[in-house]
Amino acid sequence: MNVDEFLVWAEGQPGRYELVDGEVFAMSPDRVRHAETELATYQALGAAIRAAGLPCRVLPDGVTVRIDASASFEPDALVYCGGRLDPDATAVPEPVIIVEVLSPRTEHVDTGAKLLDYFPPTGPAARPHPRHRAVHGHPPPSR
Repeated sequence: MNVDEFLVWAEGQPGRYELVDGEVFAMSPDRVRHAETELATYQALGAAIRAAGLPCRVLPDGVTVRIDASASFEPDALVYCGGRLDPDATAVPEPVIIVEVLSPRTEHVDTGAKLLDYFPPTGPAARPHPRHRAVHGHPPPSR
């Protein structure tokens, strides 16, 4: 399955999914700790964007980032700059910040291959860790 087919399929499905190498993976429901960390991150990013007067917008989880033709992820939050996206869009083409909140079950995935897959085309990634109350920033790797 490619990303275009996946996005059409996913719209009619209950739950949340990601596409990795053409294979669909269901995402687990968030725990309260995870959701609270997502919200705090979203609010902090929004406040920073407003304070800096940047032409950027922050979005919570629920939208897709295309990695390539056979992979797309749904980060916990992201920032994109420029004009407002179509309100019916399900994917953000060029996010400048991607946030993945770490959890014990998925930390190895989010800090391994998935992190590397976000670069390029995206910019810096942030990984808030709800148990340790820390944020790990990742600039794009030099190539």
